[in-house]
Amino acid sequence: MKRRVEALTIVLAICLITIFVRCQSNETPIQQLVVALNGDSIEMVFVKGGTFMMGCTDEQGCDCEDNEKPARKESVSDFYIGKYEVTQRLWRAVMDTDSILPFNGGCEDCPMENVSWKNA
Repeated sequence: MKRRVEALTIVLAICLITIFVRCQSNETPIQQLVVALNGDSIEMVFVKGGTFMMGCTDEQGCDCEDNEKPARKESVSDFYIGKYEVTQRLWRAVMDTDSILPFNGGCEDCPMENVSWKNA
């Protein structure tokens, strides 16, 4: 459940930033950003991109799944991400739908839940 909320936060943050903010490599990035949307606001923080090893590395020994091999170098560009989890209120403001019913429904300030990757 927590992974779904985290995934939703990441997907929404990337979509919103793609629309509202363009990072220029020669400019100093804004460390914290607030995006207004339909009367709600999203606090976002800057994350410096970099390179990392993705997948199962030798340190993990035999504690790996086949789809985690081979380990490979991946790079991520600079991006902004939501500082807090996506609330049910914000989900409805962005997605304009009530078709997904969270387990903890009726709590506008609670994190949105019960969202699949497809829905996000």
